[in-house]
Amino acid sequence: MSENRQAQLLGILLWSQSLFVGTTFRSLPLIASATGLVTLLIVLRLFLNPQNVTRGVQKVKRWWKTPLACFAFLSLFIAMATWRSTTQISEELNYVYLVIDSLAHTSMSFSLLLWLRSPTRGHSAMIPFGCIVALMSCAAGGASSSLTAQSAIALTICIGFVLGCEIILKNKHGFQNVASGNPSNLIVSRWLAPTFSLLVLSLLLMGTSGIANGTSMILPTIQSKLQEELQTSFNAMAEESYVGGTRYVRGSELGSIRQHMLGDPNDIAVQAFCDLPPGYLRGSAFDIYFRGRWIDSGSYEFERYTQQPKTPDRQILPTSPGTQELNVPTRQPLNRFVLEENAPERIISLEVLSDPSKGSIIFTPLNSFWMEASSQELSLTAHGVIRTGIDVRRPYVIGVGQELPPMDLLESIKESTQQVPSRIQSELSNYANGVIGDSETTRDIAKSIAQHFQTDYGYSLTYKPDRPRSIDPLLYFLREQHDAHCEYFASATVMLLRSLGIHARYVTGYIVDEMSDEENTRWLGRNRDAHAWAEAYDEESKQWFPVESTPGRRYTTLEPDKRDLNLADDNASLLQDQIGLDDGWLRNSIDWILSIRLSEPIVLLIRFTQLPLFVVLSLYLWKRNRRQNTSIDEKEELLARKMLRKTDRLVMRLNLLRAPSETLWQFSDRIRLASTNEGMSEPQKQFLNRCADWYKQFASARYQGKRPQSLQKCN
Repeated sequence: MSENRQAQLLGILLWSQSLFVGTTFRSLPLIASATGLVTLLIVLRLFLNPQNVTRGVQKVKRWWKTPLACFAFLSLFIAMATWRSTTQISEELNYVYLVIDSLAHTSMSFSLLLWLRSPTRGHSAMIPFGCIVALMSCAAGGASSSLTAQSAIALTICIGFVLGCEIILKNKHGFQNVASGNPSNLIVSRWLAPTFSLLVLSLLLMGTSGIANGTSMILPTIQSKLQEELQTSFNAMAEESYVGGTRYVRGSELGSIRQHMLGDPNDIAVQAFCDLPPGYLRGSAFDIYFRGRWIDSGSYEFERYTQQPKTPDRQILPTSPGTQELNVPTRQPLNRFVLEENAPERIISLEVLSDPSKGSIIFTPLNSFWMEASSQELSLTAHGVIRTGIDVRRPYVIGVGQELPPMDLLESIKESTQQVPSRIQSELSNYANGVIGDSETTRDIAKSIAQHFQTDYGYSLTYKPDRPRSIDPLLYFLREQHDAHCEYFASATVMLLRSLGIHARYVTGYIVDEMSDEENTRWLGRNRDAHAWAEAYDEESKQWFPVESTPGRRYTTLEPDKRDLNLADDNASLLQDQIGLDDGWLRNSIDWILSIRLSEPIVLLIRFTQLPLFVVLSLYLWKRNRRQNTSIDEKEELLARKMLRKTDRLVMRLNLLRAPSETLWQFSDRIRLASTNEGMSEPQKQFLNRCADWYKQFASARYQGKRPQSLQKCN
């Protein structure tokens, strides 16, 4: 590979990395300017003093260079983190996202500096820096949630890593410029190698598309399982308060919601756009209880704990294109998904904006009937929670109805939502019967239990009971009636309802009721708004309904009857006027360019160019080969080429390769000289001497226009 080609490939790789980082962390103008400046400086160096740049200088290794480089990297990281946290990242600081952002930009900056130092040969440190850039960008959502985009980005990163290693490591160890040439003396078109490269690229594109389509049924399952494992790890670290502000709340472990609320109370978790406060938004639902821990029967954790098959999720495909106007615009089209059939006429639209750095949990009200999102398929659990399928980097819209949707329970859910550990069953039943009094219906019983907790118990986030480890935390809570937070009230409510034969489940999420200071239709849910509550099933109406038993809390949700449905479009228009959006072609073009992510053009390339590119290149090679063969005597020429290629392969096994500018007579002399090497065995020497004679005979026969003999016949 020539040094000019090396410089070009290094430039392409560095520019690809910068675009990946810029589109992921919304710093494209800045990082593109920095990369462009470095490119300009390199071009000036190559133009003013090309020999010094391409030749390279052997410098003496100093022991202090590595510590100095590490200190410089750390200093630049601290400076980058300080700058990004004060000017580029939102006011509610997320430390995990800040570390990812700063590490990616710092690694990218060092790669550019090393490229400026060695434009053609590169530096070995560029390889780990490139890996850090790719990992941090993917961790921040740069690869998108689309299966095709993820596969395309993964393949592109692998190709870039291989090319970078080939350029940098070969130069580092001196393996560049290995002689390789065309096995014949015929002139080969300079377009042949690029054509074959494009042909290989076409095959790679088709292979990537096939992999993406083939894993469409497997990858969501793997992602879901991985997310559960990660969340389990975070729950295991719940005693550390700093974890609270880094992820979305799930609350599968009693005490994890409390730690989440205390970890970083003011950190914004969920944003919503609506005329009315959204109220309670569900994120997770659980139905299996075991010693202070809740498990979802539709998760892999359920299979691991119970050795029973999990309840399968329901796959939902879009029914039509989306029609809702977004307060946070996105270039990706929306699709409508029907969550529950027979939606009422009066529906209120709720737009939810998640934080992708916190996870992929989707938040919806209990009375949700449809959803519009940038997705092609949703996975809905038996508890009405969306498990996978939503691109959390973009907003989604939920259609909320006045009435709760009816739902028939699966047999597996009927069993799991009445599960009570046998060792606490009798005590819970006695306690519940003493609370409900004369209540008979499901809703009256649930109301009596909720009022009991709200009246006779106290709420506290700081009180930690001194419970013996042998006693179940819920039993100790009911016996001692100690102060507690929402997790205990919700869990105890679910268990008491189940002890009376009522289906119930444990739900966690956020209470979104804080109006933003900037917009009266923008609502915020912070870490301190994380909450847990219960939901019970009324067999008469076949509806799940909320049960709020935490002291000082009252369940609220959207009710379309409380507002005029026509206000939505008016508020959207008013918001557009207030922020002064310009619909001119220049502004729209700039917005479109800045909104493009690196994965999107790669996906377009895969979708629209793979088959045409393959067909065009195949036709070109076929016509070119046919034209060459018809311009000379086909049979004689093909036979001679075949003989020469076969002999070249035999000689190549002994590490002898003919250079492009080397004639057959010169190559014959070099072979005979190699046969005198003392390291050669006697059969190898005899074989090389025969080959040397054959090359001269072949050249003489071709010069005289005769058919040459094969190597075997010459023997």
